[in-house]
Amino acid sequence: VLDPLLALAERKWFILTMTFVGGLIMAGISTLLPPMYTATASIMPPQQQQSAASALLGQLGPIAAVAGSSLGLKNPADLYVAILGSRTIADDLVRSSDLRRLYDVSTVSDARKILAKRSSFLTGKDPLIRISVEDRNPKQAAALANAYVEELYKQNGRLSLTESAQRRLFFEREMQNQKKELADAEMTLKTTQERTGVLQVSSQVDSMIRSMAQLRAEIASREV
Repeated sequence: VLDPLLALAERKWFILTMTFVGGLIMAGISTLLPPMYTATASIMPPQQQQSAASALLGQLGPIAAVAGSSLGLKNPADLYVAILGSRTIADDLVRSSDLRRLYDVSTVSDARKILAKRSSFLTGKDPLIRISVEDRNPKQAAALANAYVEELYKQNGRLSLTESAQRRLFFEREMQNQKKELADAEMTLKTTQERTGVLQVSSQVDSMIRSMAQLRAEIASREV
């Protein structure tokens, strides 16, 4: 034990001098480097029982469980974190914020890489998502953090519109089929009347037909 201590004691002035000089050099370098500012935005993702994003995974059926486990999606917030880190949002930010000029790069790919290094998305035990962006300009860092929030809600809106459009198209097709069946039934009834000579339907049968039509309308309304 004494031998290493004696060796250090013999060179103590050299060690102290080099430590002091190294500290001065690092202090000088840190003063010359431009400061980096971090802006953080905390958001609460949509918590609907069947949001557009969760419905997108839900439509995959059994594959959703495999996809969730392979991507590390343990809660709904992780899905929004994955969307925030997607290439779609990064490219939109590069174009809208003119990051190629700000980062002094020539390609969108280079700007995307720099943005990815300076951006982080964290989730904790609470449902909040924290978006942090670093930049040498504090105003630019705050603008990019807010732009991430706007792009997230835009993307969520696109998913919602896509799902709604698909549902509307399905119900429009169902309505057209019901109209066709009703027209066919009217033609069948007219043919029967002409063949049998029964030109008037009893009030009881008419009431039953109206009740059935009303019941079908209520069922369709509930399904919508």
